Amino acid sequence: TGTPSSSVLGSRAVCRRTHHVVALVGHGAEPRTLSRIQLQDMEAQCIGRDDPDDDDDDGDAEAFRLPRYAPRAVRPSAVSQPPAPLWPAELPKRVREARKGAWGCAAFWLTLEVALQLSSPHSDLRRWLSIQGLLRGGFVWILVYLGSLAWALWLLVTCARDPGYLTPGTGLFEDEVAPSDRVNFRDQPYKGRLADLPLRWCDTCRLMQPRRTKHCKECGLCVRTFDHHCFWIGGCVGELNHRHFLGMLASWSAVLLWHWSLVWSCRTGGGGRHASLSVWFEETWEVVFMLAVGAGFIVMTVGLLVYHSYLMVTAQTTWEHISRREIDYLRPFPRTFFPFSLGALENARRFLTRSRTSAPQDWEFTWERGEPIPFNIWENKWWSCC
Repeated sequence: TGTPSSSVLGSRAVCRRTHHVVALVGHGAEPRTLSRIQLQDMEAQCIGRDDPDDDDDDGDAEAFRLPRYAPRAVRPSAVSQPPAPLWPAELPKRVREARKGAWGCAAFWLTLEVALQLSSPHSDLRRWLSIQGLLRGGFVWILVYLGSLAWALWLLVTCARDPGYLTPGTGLFEDEVAPSDRVNFRDQPYKGRLADLPLRWCDTCRLMQPRRTKHCKECGLCVRTFDHHCFWIGGCVGELNHRHFLGMLASWSAVLLWHWSLVWSCRTGGGGRHASLSVWFEETWEVVFMLAVGAGFIVMTVGLLVYHSYLMVTAQTTWEHISRREIDYLRPFPRTFFPFSLGALENARRFLTRSRTSAPQDWEFTWERGEPIPFNIWENKWWSCC
């Protein structure tokens, strides 16, 4: 790898060819080669200081300095720190366009719904806005109406904040991983201990992914505990915002159900109790249309709320549940076992107490080959929940 230069920084020497520092601990001691990361830390500490044991400070500083093209790395000690937020981050154009389209459709539907309620003499909203309704406490319902809608919109806009993107200092990057460890086992059966199952290497981000991490093709970054990419929020759902996503689904489920009941109040009698269905539909077709569209949104939102609640208590993600047989670290496990589950209550507690300021989750398998498989109420040989 080249011979060290004759210039010495105290007890250090620099290799001219590899720009690595050889630390000379003492006479007769084994030399130790330091990495670029340690080299840059030593550079910041040594350059510009006076060394009483060195007669030629300028020459040593020049020999110690890295070339300008050397990449700036982050100390491995920063790996245990919480990820730095990327909000507001510049998302790819296709992600922004999909989010604008989804929000535009939702805003258009809400506008039509409010206009229908204001134009109908039978609606609860119009009754609350009347003078008589305001005197009877209608203003309270108006404040609750506006507050619930504002809260749901705020959750929708802010839910996409940093889901757990892996940035320098939050993962095992190329300069910190030996070339022999950059191996993917996606197509190779693993026969060893499950606790020693190798991590995945991301060729795009050039890093070793922590357990349960996946590269999002839409965002162009690796996401911790990846769940899915959601065009409604304009980003990914991952380790740091999954509980916020669940809260957003709960809020929108309640808001949509209430709005649906308000639209239902806009219907008319259709000319009497015994009027034909065609006459009733002719007089209330716009209400029927809005009720049908609202029912579609309710089914989607409430269904997602139930599904993600199931994922919460079973310690799974959407990606893991749908692509279980394609994920290398899940293939060795039986279908009826959830590798990261600690019980429904503990899974829910761990899920709901996780926040954007929490340290990265260190996921460990809860089962090893040869151990008895515990009974799973959700997945077993008699039935399957999902």
